[in-house]
Amino acid sequence: MSLIACHYFAEEFNSRILLNTNADSEIPILLNFVDSTIYEVVKHENKNVKYYFVENYIEGDYQKYNNNAGWTNE
Repeated sequence: MSLIACHYFAEEFNSRILLNTNADSEIPILLNFVDSTIYEVVKHENKNVKYYFVENYIEGDYQKYNNNAGWTNE
């Protein structure tokens, strides 16, 4: 799925939550999509290649639901 689509769906979810929440109640959940990057590190002597999946650091309380390597939070 493209990054644009992921951002769109997170924003759409958030806008629907906000529309269905009255002004006096606490906002239950807002989602944010975190951009990710893959780094390929090549060791030239023996052609070893390693891949690192990275995401921006998020400060504060954050609940992660999945990652790009297939992990999901049960």
